[in-house]
Amino acid sequence: MTTLRMAWRNLWRNGRRTLITGSAIGLGLAAMIFWLGLQNGMNRYLQRSVTSSYLGDAQIHADGYRETREAARVIPNAEAVLARADSLPAVSAASPRLLANGLVAIGDRAAPVELVGIDPARERRVTDWADRLLSGAYPDGPRGALLGRDLADQLEVEPGSRLVLTLADETTGELNSVLLRVAGIVYTGNPFLDKGTLILDRHTLGTALGLPNAMHEIALRLAVNTDQAPVMDAALAPLRAPGLDVAQWLQLSPSLAGIRELQDLYYAITLLVVFAIIALGIVNTLAMSLAERTWEFGVLRAIGTSPGRLAGLIFAEAASLGVIGAALGLALGAVTHAVISRHGLWLGGFQVAGVNFESRVYTELTLPPVLLVAVIFVALSTLTGLSTALRAAHVQPASALREL
Repeated sequence: MTTLRMAWRNLWRNGRRTLITGSAIGLGLAAMIFWLGLQNGMNRYLQRSVTSSYLGDAQIHADGYRETREAARVIPNAEAVLARADSLPAVSAASPRLLANGLVAIGDRAAPVELVGIDPARERRVTDWADRLLSGAYPDGPRGALLGRDLADQLEVEPGSRLVLTLADETTGELNSVLLRVAGIVYTGNPFLDKGTLILDRHTLGTALGLPNAMHEIALRLAVNTDQAPVMDAALAPLRAPGLDVAQWLQLSPSLAGIRELQDLYYAITLLVVFAIIALGIVNTLAMSLAERTWEFGVLRAIGTSPGRLAGLIFAEAASLGVIGAALGLALGAVTHAVISRHGLWLGGFQVAGVNFESRVYTELTLPPVLLVAVIFVALSTLTGLSTALRAAHVQPASALREL
């Protein structure tokens, strides 16, 4: 405690220098806290955009369907699987889908499309398409269709327009045509849906496809923490069975999982770079302090103070600088987070993994990682004093006293 009191008193011999160095540490820590919150907010935005626009929190397929996309690979005993999903407390919603390819035309305009057959009432509980309608209404009849904005612009259609869908019967190979009416136009920010997907009634699609009542996919909304893969695995365990492929959203979107891993790596590298810059200021402060107090250290050595005690004093000063900077950084970081978590940050249409950031991103923070970053800053500040501490420990009393 005596060493700590001496270190604290020594720092304030030159208060301006201490405040400048502490402020530099504080700004660096506040910047890292802000980035951590922004990174969490961006991850949340990406997850919400991907899962709400199509994936759901998890999906069920027949084994091999995700790799081959073969229409014949339908979910075995699909109705029983759907009923099992509905019965689980960890599953808040389940939506069956039938998937295919087709050609949609109006007049002299045509486009190849991905077809997604849904049960509208169930789908509304998994995806947010109803909230993203630009015009028209959510499809509620056997002939209603929902189109992405870009596809609607390409075909030059609007709600009420009639479309002809042509697709092949999977059992006979014959071409079937279905007359549809555009119920609504949606914009999700997901290129897969907005540019080339037509959403229609599952039973209408199944009849034309020759696969009545079949399901290629069951999208799930989970009532558990979807940030944690082990938690989702435990929730999905009762659905796993031979012939079924049950995957959580991180497995369905490996690009986003990779982005999360890269973000952690970039954050660690940036933290070290930021602190390396700040460390120059800390070393300068301690070195100046050592130069000004060489005679004082010589006296302390002359009256029997051990080299280790002098080195400990320098370490205590470095640690105190880190604590001052951490306190300033935590305060500034808390204020910044309070503002941005409430009002958000506009990223100007920035795009990641095909997802456009077209609304504000809000920072998200939890206390443990923030405190961990603060502790890292204090620890690195203390280690920065190593070279100065070694110099202080090797001060020779005779040569130091001659500097009087």
